Amino acid sequence: MTSLATPGAYTGLHPELYSIDEDEGAFALPPEAGEQLIESVDSTDFALLERTIELVVQSQAFSRVGLQAALRLTQESAEHLTAELETLGVIELGDADGQRDVLIAMHDLALFLADVRLRRRAAMTALAA
Repeated sequence: MTSLATPGAYTGLHPELYSIDEDEGAFALPPEAGEQLIESVDSTDFALLERTIELVVQSQAFSRVGLQAALRLTQESAEHLTAELETLGVIELGDADGQRDVLIAMHDLALFLADVRLRRRAAMTALAA
């Protein structure tokens, strides 16, 4: 397992949250919580989660209120997506209505999304078996 804190790898604010595991995927999601989230989200919500990850990482800024306005969500939906982004390590933990740091660098977005999608596919295949 190689730490993303190595030069040229992960440039986010908290590199200790991530590691490269050649056997399991590019990003090691937070223990079990990230895996359970990927397994439990239904297809429609998963598509919204993917799009939200893209928007947040591309903007490199996050607030729940901003997310709610940008996606025209209810407060409850914005809170739920915020919790999912925290669980996946996309944003830092913090004040419910405050600004949050985005922990995924823009140049890592495609790799992060690919890893989440692969984990999702593996989880769905395992459930179908």
